[in-house]
Amino acid sequence: MRTIVHLDADAFFASVEQAADVRLRGKPMAVGGETRGIIASASYEARKFGLYTPMPTARARKLCPKLIVLPGDYERYEQFSNWMFGYAYDFTPNVEQTSIDEGYFDITATRSISPVRLSACWADAGFGNAMILGSGTVLGKQGRQSNQSPRGFC
Repeated sequence: MRTIVHLDADAFFASVEQAADVRLRGKPMAVGGETRGIIASASYEARKFGLYTPMPTARARKLCPKLIVLPGDYERYEQFSNWMFGYAYDFTPNVEQTSIDEGYFDITATRSISPVRLSACWADAGFGNAMILGSGTVLGKQGRQSNQSPRGFC
């Protein structure tokens, strides 16, 4: 049976900003238009106030007055994406990137690491809520969409 990892970094832009600036960690923050526009990504702390993508920034500020809104830094996101998928290549050459923060990698032939150990390694690398395992790409994607836990197995 094949073992496919579906990688989907939730709240990607906000998570990258929090990883890059420790002062943002634990605070409600978002990436998007500062005065006009929409929220492109909201941190978990901001989501507790009901923020979501693509909420208008003006509405987000009403729901969360202490919201920190940053403009997007797409070069930084691309660098982090390259690092994230580069980490996948450490396990297998069979990596399929479908967007800046989503893709699949096949660890069927990887006998040196168990799926449970891979999940722990992934969390230790800072991608804790980003992956789910399945026996195919469709099952992995469906499992990721329906799984409520940060990491899961199908």
